Amino acid sequence: MCAIYKALGCTTLLIDDHPTPLSVSSEHFAADGVILFHNPASDDEYRSLQIIKMRGVPHPISRQAFRFGEKGIEVLGRR
Repeated sequence: MCAIYKALGCTTLLIDDHPTPLSVSSEHFAADGVILFHNPASDDEYRSLQIIKMRGVPHPISRQAFRFGEKGIEVLGRR
């Protein structure tokens, strides 16, 4: 099925909820990219994301703050 979406030029997101975010699943090995989303512990913190794996693309390994804007996800960088 992934090959069909890729041939159509689509981006496919598989969303999973792990109790321990650093656990590795078999889906991680098959995926081209793995992004962890972190919710803030308090209202003064930003939501953040961390790119664990992005095949063929250089990326930062540190957490990056983000927000949902009018055009989608806006990455704000390290905070």
